[in-house]
Amino acid sequence: MSKNIFVGVLFLVLNVPIQAQSGYAQDNFQKGEIELHLGDFKAAIQYYSTAIAAHQGYAEAYYSRGKAHLYLQKYQAAVDDFYTLTHLKPQYAPGYFYLGAIFYQVADYERAAKFLNDAIRLDSNYALAYNYRAEVHKELGLSTYALEDYSRAIRLAPRESVLYFGRGKCYVNFNRYTEAINDFNKAIILEPRQLIYYQHRLEANYLAQNYAATAQDFEYLSQNDSRNIPPHYYHLYALSQAQTQQYQAAVVAMEQVLRYYPSQAALYEERAEYYQKLKNYPLAIVDYQKAATLDTNRHKYSAKIIELYEMVGDWQQTITYLDALLQSNPQQSEFWYRRGLAYWQLNDKKRAKSDFNEALKLGFPKDKMDKKAAKMLKKTK
Repeated sequence: MSKNIFVGVLFLVLNVPIQAQSGYAQDNFQKGEIELHLGDFKAAIQYYSTAIAAHQGYAEAYYSRGKAHLYLQKYQAAVDDFYTLTHLKPQYAPGYFYLGAIFYQVADYERAAKFLNDAIRLDSNYALAYNYRAEVHKELGLSTYALEDYSRAIRLAPRESVLYFGRGKCYVNFNRYTEAINDFNKAIILEPRQLIYYQHRLEANYLAQNYAATAQDFEYLSQNDSRNIPPHYYHLYALSQAQTQQYQAAVVAMEQVLRYYPSQAALYEERAEYYQKLKNYPLAIVDYQKAATLDTNRHKYSAKIIELYEMVGDWQQTITYLDALLQSNPQQSEFWYRRGLAYWQLNDKKRAKSDFNEALKLGFPKDKMDKKAAKMLKKTK
């Protein structure tokens, strides 16, 4: 469960009176209930505290004041109230549930598990207790137990979207992506406004190599929640579009990716590859050159840049890059041969011959040479 919806979920849990009181204590308790539901939690706490002062054993007031403290994220005060509740009403499962939920929220998973176990022992049909215990099991690395608890919770409360969402995330951890996607689909049907469900379905679709579905989820999020799209989702979108050969869309997505990560050479290299697929060689060259400026091993991009300069017929730039490679790799026969071809294209036959001869000397196979190169060497014998 996403902890950012923690309090909202808890407010839906068993808001059932435990015991009614009379007179002054009950009047203040009822005023506190009104303020609680209006959202004035500080005022609600004052009324509940007055009720408790008038009747120290007022279990219902501890229960409601604990919830008000929880809304204000005053966890220790909430824990104190729910501890008192469990002493006053030791058979009342929600007291233990709230303690377990609070300890889950503050990442004390061992204590959370203890209290959630108590809640389930007292009420074996407590769906949300199973859900929170599943979350605790997941945090403790007990994924199999987590999956079992999610499934129990769903059987008890099949209309609660958050339960399918939690189980879907657990399936992802098991690499069971199809089942995860099915659960995220159910969560979305039950609560289509929860955009976090779409986010997790997007990730599961990508992991399942459902690239068209990944793109669809991204496009939905970009239309409905563009300000909150995680940066790496643009990259998943670009990768998915490339997998379906939508290279122009991939290039557009990479523009956003590079705004977030402008210093990563691999991302410029990736976009260069998409430009190559689009046969936009000049822009591919620009991106490879940018990658080279960002990478400590800049020469690893040279071969790709040379190939593109050859494709666009920029022979002078081809020679410039080959010069640099030959300075560091003078024994590479292929570089001599390719520079010879570039000189040939510039009609500098003298240098072309010299490079072809050097390539042969270093072991470049003559039968793999271009016909014009072989013919030129034959004439020089």
